[in-house]
Amino acid sequence: HGVANINEQAIFAQDAITLKNLTISAGLRFDHYDGISTDKLLQPRIGLSYLVKPTATVLRASYTRAMETPYNENLVLSSSTGFGGLASNALGAFGERALRPGHRNQDCVGRLQGIKKYVQIDASYFWKYTQNAFDFDTLFNTPIAFPISWRESKIDGVSVRLSTSSWHGFQAYSTIGHTRAR
Repeated sequence: HGVANINEQAIFAQDAITLKNLTISAGLRFDHYDGISTDKLLQPRIGLSYLVKPTATVLRASYTRAMETPYNENLVLSSSTGFGGLASNALGAFGERALRPGHRNQDCVGRLQGIKKYVQIDASYFWKYTQNAFDFDTLFNTPIAFPISWRESKIDGVSVRLSTSSWHGFQAYSTIGHTRAR
């Protein structure tokens, strides 16, 4: 029977600066989350890319701080606490409080390599460290899904994309990737 309004306001600014073969993309975002719980976070973002023209190589690195808000689906049910609330009755539940937004630090490095003028290989490696990360769970054997959170989440992964250059609006590609969560 619970009811809640979920509101979020955000403001951001970003810019890109090119100095010869180096491009710097920088931004700043501020979020205010006002749902069943409240939070606010200032989120810097920076990305660097460097073009090595003789080898048709682009090297890049980036960092972002981000707010991860809880999923809205069944958020009221999932945040119910106290006697008879989901947090106190679910197997393995931790704590009895409303779900709060998570805070994530994410880093990424990568390399884009041109091969001749028709093929490119783009490889990336990323790390994500989140305090209060989110996922879904189900209520017993029902199709009712609800958000859950962990105290922390560490995810890293790699992706590789092989693609052709655009030829009369046509481009072919294939991507493979692997992630590991801890």
